[in-house]
Amino acid sequence: MLYNRGRYYFSLIEMEVHKVKITKNKIIKILSVLLIMVGIGIMLQYPIRDFLIQRNTDTLLAITEEQMRENRENEGVIDFADVREVTTDAVLRASMYADASYMVIGRIQIEAVGLDLPILNTLTDEAMFLGASIMSHEQVMGQGNYTLTSHHMRNPDLLFSPLDRVNIGDEVVISDDTGYFTYVVTSTEVVPPTAMEVLDEIEGKAIITLITCADGGANRLVVRGELVK
Repeated sequence: MLYNRGRYYFSLIEMEVHKVKITKNKIIKILSVLLIMVGIGIMLQYPIRDFLIQRNTDTLLAITEEQMRENRENEGVIDFADVREVTTDAVLRASMYADASYMVIGRIQIEAVGLDLPILNTLTDEAMFLGASIMSHEQVMGQGNYTLTSHHMRNPDLLFSPLDRVNIGDEVVISDDTGYFTYVVTSTEVVPPTAMEVLDEIEGKAIITLITCADGGANRLVVRGELVK
């Protein structure tokens, strides 16, 4: 009798141990799958981010000159404080614009480094993932100091990342519905974020100033050119 009871209780214990082992194995498998998925997500975040940015800029480059002319009547927000560090979430937010074509007022091209972006009439964090943002509604192509800014990406060919490869003498062409304006690069320099003088006009000269992050966001790369035609 006692022997049978002992075997019975021993069997129960074995069953419980077996259940614990099965549960433990399931947990290990689930955690393994989750870790693999997280790893894949981390590996794919940059290619996905790059794809979205390239798709967005290509779409906006298809805007017609007539649309650009109409868009000049729509003054967008200029908000320097809205600009934040580059994240995948920010790129996704920018991609959620149902239609950003109303922002496009022109185009900037630097053939020497393969830069080709739409110019947007607004400066927000999201807009800077779509193209080059103006820094003032008062600026006019071919006059004064025409300033543009955009994000610097890990991919050297996206947004304003190609500015790293710009050399003195390279041509910068901006255009809108009124025509084309060609500048020749005269200087490239890295300055602190507080160097707001780069936005000032230079008396008697028509210049272009292109600004993006440098040194991981600690400083700013400033590329400047003078109008030649």
